[in-house]
Amino acid sequence: MFLFVAAIALVSTSADNSSQSADLFRYLVGTWRVVSVDPSGGEDLHVCYSIQPFVGSKWISGEATSVTAGFGSKDIWGIDEASGELFRTIFDASGTYAVVRSAAWKGDTMVLVGDARSAGGPMRVRETIRRLSKNEFKATWEALRDGQWGVYAIETATRAGHEKCSHSIAATEASGDLR
Repeated sequence: MFLFVAAIALVSTSADNSSQSADLFRYLVGTWRVVSVDPSGGEDLHVCYSIQPFVGSKWISGEATSVTAGFGSKDIWGIDEASGELFRTIFDASGTYAVVRSAAWKGDTMVLVGDARSAGGPMRVRETIRRLSKNEFKATWEALRDGQWGVYAIETATRAGHEKCSHSIAATEASGDLR
């Protein structure tokens, strides 16, 4: 399972949340080049992550693609207006989906925690996003196993300017590469 993304700022008041979510979404919208490393070994995964507005200004949606067979994901980011929390719902090509939430940034770090569900059952996951600059962030994904958090992916994302992803999930699915 491969999940990744970035976020920028949230605070606890409703008026501030609206302003902060607009800033967050402006930061994320665009195309990112992502390299994901599995700390236990294996080849790096190179991904193009494109994020666009989705249903007005309250939501954004991302699509991650790669030439790697069997990989692809889509996600939706939003603000829970009742709690003020940021949430992200992620769907990947393997049939796994996850919902993660975060209360706010602490400095340049945001931690989103939630559950991923797959054919193997539910698993607690945590994504820690560290903003390195306006054009780069690092996301570390962990899973809770036997009461211990263990890292399964470290992703470095770099803004790709005005480029578009050269491949899409729909094109990859049409070629039969995604199952």
